[in-house]
Amino acid sequence: MAAGQAFYSLSIGLALLITYGSYTPRWVNIVASSVAIVATNSFVSVLAGLMVFPIVFTFGIVPETGSQLSFTAFPAVFGELAAGRALSIVFFTLLFLAAFTSCTGGLAVVLAPIRDEFHVPRWAAALIGVVVVTALGIPSALSFTSVGLELNGKPFLDFMDEMAGSGVVIVAVILGAALIAWLLPKADLLAAMNSRLPNQWIIYVGWILPIGAVAMLLAAYIL
Repeated sequence: MAAGQAFYSLSIGLALLITYGSYTPRWVNIVASSVAIVATNSFVSVLAGLMVFPIVFTFGIVPETGSQLSFTAFPAVFGELAAGRALSIVFFTLLFLAAFTSCTGGLAVVLAPIRDEFHVPRWAAALIGVVVVTALGIPSALSFTSVGLELNGKPFLDFMDEMAGSGVVIVAVILGAALIAWLLPKADLLAAMNSRLPNQWIIYVGWILPIGAVAMLLAAYIL
């Protein structure tokens, strides 16, 4: 689950990097940019954990609550603060904006194949993508309403997150890393990355990442 969250927050295995990478200027050092992004994301994630888990344990909230933490832990804190109502408005507004911008970024991945395959204008591709994604997202949105949609005893959103976030994403990362590192010519790959690292570095990473991800899946679901 931690790996799935890390891959999701870094947009790895979701075709986002491939789509946005096609717009990246040739002079950008992909390795240096990746290191900076991973370091920043990790710092923010650790900082968020240091904020959330003390709240969880203080108010006796079960840490395994999952996606409901945002809607249970923080309201409990806001209710104890003098300016809690104003802070809650700001917090959930920012949370909505974060989710909305993520959806907007992901929509670009959907638009690209629709435009390429069906040769439709951008607005038509956007309309198709929004309609399809909205329809697919309705069951997850019903998880925390009065409907309380569940599957296998879990909120539908958590079930989808566990299946896709901790399963499909990791498998996609394994296949993507293997295909890129094993099949693409090393010289072309290094040129696209604009990196000065030697070919041996690509070979080592190309073998280690997929094998490590497979070992992690086996340890989580089989052993």
